Amino acid sequence: MKGKNNKPPIEKYMLRVLDFINGMKLKLSSTAESDFRRAGYFWIEKKMYTRSEAIKAFIKKDVLASFPDGNSLIRVKTESKSDLVKELFRDLYPDLQIGYGKTADIYELRNSDDIPLISGAVDKKKLEKIQRHTALRESLIESVIKGRSAREFVGELIRRKIITAVNDKMARDLFWNERIKINHKTGAFDPVKPEKDITSDKKHVTWEKHTDDDQVKMVQQSLQASGGYSGSFSGDEDKWTPMGIHRVYITKEKMIDNDHDDYERHAKHFVMALTKDNILIPVEVNLAMDRTSTTDVGTGMGGADNQIRRAKLINSVVALANIEKAKLTKSFKYNSGIIRDDKKYKVFEPKVEKLSGKPPAIKIGLSHIPLGDRFAAINRIVTGGKIRSREAGDHVDRIHDHDTEVQLKLDYALADQKYTRGQSVWHEVTQEDSSNWEDTDVDKLYKKVFTGTPDAIYLVTVTYGTNKKHEVFMLADGSTVVEVDGTTERHDLQSWGDHETVANQLNAFADANNLDYHKEALGDKEELRISGGRIATGSMIQKQQLEKLKKGGSIGKEGADEIPFKDGTNLTRMSQEEQAEWVRRGLDVRSLPGEGWKVVNKKGNHLGVIVVANQTINQLYGPDFDWDSDSGSMVAGTELLDMTNKQSITPDLLNYALGGKTAFGWNAKASSQVMIQPDSEHHKILKQAAKGATVKDNSHFHKVYDLGLVKAEDTEHRGQTQKSISLTLSGEAALKKLNKGTKVNALTLGRGTKRFKAGWVAPKKKVAKKKAKKKVTRRR
Repeated sequence: MKGKNNKPPIEKYMLRVLDFINGMKLKLSSTAESDFRRAGYFWIEKKMYTRSEAIKAFIKKDVLASFPDGNSLIRVKTESKSDLVKELFRDLYPDLQIGYGKTADIYELRNSDDIPLISGAVDKKKLEKIQRHTALRESLIESVIKGRSAREFVGELIRRKIITAVNDKMARDLFWNERIKINHKTGAFDPVKPEKDITSDKKHVTWEKHTDDDQVKMVQQSLQASGGYSGSFSGDEDKWTPMGIHRVYITKEKMIDNDHDDYERHAKHFVMALTKDNILIPVEVNLAMDRTSTTDVGTGMGGADNQIRRAKLINSVVALANIEKAKLTKSFKYNSGIIRDDKKYKVFEPKVEKLSGKPPAIKIGLSHIPLGDRFAAINRIVTGGKIRSREAGDHVDRIHDHDTEVQLKLDYALADQKYTRGQSVWHEVTQEDSSNWEDTDVDKLYKKVFTGTPDAIYLVTVTYGTNKKHEVFMLADGSTVVEVDGTTERHDLQSWGDHETVANQLNAFADANNLDYHKEALGDKEELRISGGRIATGSMIQKQQLEKLKKGGSIGKEGADEIPFKDGTNLTRMSQEEQAEWVRRGLDVRSLPGEGWKVVNKKGNHLGVIVVANQTINQLYGPDFDWDSDSGSMVAGTELLDMTNKQSITPDLLNYALGGKTAFGWNAKASSQVMIQPDSEHHKILKQAAKGATVKDNSHFHKVYDLGLVKAEDTEHRGQTQKSISLTLSGEAALKKLNKGTKVNALTLGRGTKRFKAGWVAPKKKVAKKKAKKKVTRRR
């Protein structure tokens, strides 16, 4: 069915078209039937209908009750088996669909003009959904609670025993927002009255105490209903099922989500549910997300308003537990900084001891707190706001998670995951993991998280840069500091020199207070590190290491600081300061056991670094690669700090390393980066090179090429670029040894470049004089 020029049919002609089809008793193909349906006309039981005609013909109304106000309760139904009628029926009630394959019974409340006011879907005597027929789509709460007609509709369904229950979501809305329940005997809406209100003082939240069976059951059902929720939220409902809840406490005031303006829709209600074991389980009811879940309420940071609300809620929970003589979960105590004090709960408030001397520091003692509560006290200092006042009127902001790894380490331990210092601080541990507190032995947990059992917190204020300050958080066990938040990035220091300034101040603090630093108090991969019980920087440690090697005669034996080659390349001994800077900023190592020699070409580009100790080449570092937007490819770095890749030895770098070996008589360590094993993939490539074969460009090829054992040219093989290879002189020597089953060190195969710059002479080696042997006379 088309209009002119394939456009939609013209409306004013359609009734004549319908009369024509019905008068001629024509049949419709599926395509034509589809065209008519899109235009709003229906081919049902071999006859064409307009939409209104189809509704009158096939949608029937049974009047069940008439009310004095002129309204009537009807059941809407259809007896047609036509799929088109069923579709039309669904279109009339789009908000009352209860799931694929399910067909609910539809009931309506209509006024005297036969206009529907409210429709409801009933399935197995349960009111599943309500649809409000107004231009302004009001909320469920407004339609059910505040609308007289809605009360009339739901009440009559109950009185006639058409329904005996109401959908959980609807029931939760009724209860949480308006504190009412539906009386399933009379159909009336009864107010829910708490047994009593509980509050300790005006500063805290007032709790409604409910022992009504219906309301207790409501909380249980809500938790079970939300247990299958899938999304970004994680709950731990299963841990408390069955919980044996027999009493609930509900916040009288609503906790509002500041991110939204809609007060009713986004209200958050907090509940403490009492179990049969006398444990208070925190529950959050979030109407915005339509879910209810056990949770450690208020553990997030948020803005200042959220902080105040969080503190108020926590204090109220503490007061409630003490008044009702109930227990709190371990996870709630930990996340909220709650400890036991004389058989009562309280939020940990630290006693601050100001220490004399410089740098300024304070001490918070933990030895008087039971071991099981120290985690909560530590966490309170780490995350709690407005609790660490130094002097009158002097407030220091709280330390966040990203300033110390204490909380992160604990979260990993609770999740039974291994934590390696320096890994991502953005790793999230779910609420289920945190609730593992309940089954965790505290002594075992301390061993997973800390060295020893910390009994004091130190907060030391260090100064650096341009009048900039930072507060360093430290945990101590007796006279040993076992945890320091001294990571480079998280101090936000202004320059690399600031690290040494900070280290010196922290060491001065330790000396003044008879403390030392445990070797694992800081991670290995950060600039501030531990050396000999003191804090040092990577530079300081590397300089100490070099000085120690020098005094022991392990480095500096060459007698010259540079080898100039004819092509303009220089092999130069790195100064202690230069090597310390290179190690600190380029390598993730505590220190480097040897002395660095840098290879720099005539353009000033660095080709690599050779590390030597005891006249032995220990390690080679080639350039690291980075993306070059101009060329659209990965290119090798040319600065000293780029020379950090042990896998990136180039033939040039190896050539100059061999040249240094020739000039100074260096030996070569049997390092895996320069060793080739018999019967290995590298050995196979050398065999192929002897035959002049082609090979794939892979890591095995690159190693033998970088070690100067093969020469290579690009070639096409079956449409792919491969390498046509042949042996170098060193490669021939290597292959002979490998064929005999002997492993090969590439740094012992050749002499490298001998083209030293004219005038340069290798220093003469000092040869120790041999002591004359004493003549020994033997007696018979």
